[in-house]
Amino acid sequence: MVISILLFKVTNLLGQTKVLYKKADTTKLFLEVYKPSKIAFNKKCPAIVFFYGGGWIGDTTSQFIPQAKYFADRGMVCFLVEYRK
Repeated sequence: MVISILLFKVTNLLGQTKVLYKKADTTKLFLEVYKPSKIAFNKKCPAIVFFYGGGWIGDTTSQFIPQAKYFADRGMVCFLVEYRK
């Protein structure tokens, strides 16, 4: 598990964090983290994970950005996860 954590590449993009969580061949898979603007690091908060539908053919995580912002404004941490197609 420690090795996986060291491989994460984190970049901040407009209030969210984009994390490289998997690299398979030439494919890079990311998850986006939307979090409340005022979050204490030592405090637990609820979380929700969004996997888009599309039957491994289409769609993107961007369809859940409005929902992620909505829930983050209300104190939840939201994860929008890409998967291989």
